Amino acid sequence: MQIPVNLIIVIVLVDNVASPQAQAEAQSYSGK
Repeated sequence: MQIPVNLIIVIVLVDNVASPQAQAEAQSYSGK
């Protein structure tokens, strides 16, 4: 099974976008 390069790029981009948001949310929750 061959994975398209596009799929890998999308996963990496989504992961890079989601990680900072999750960290910011965690910090805002712990800050309250």
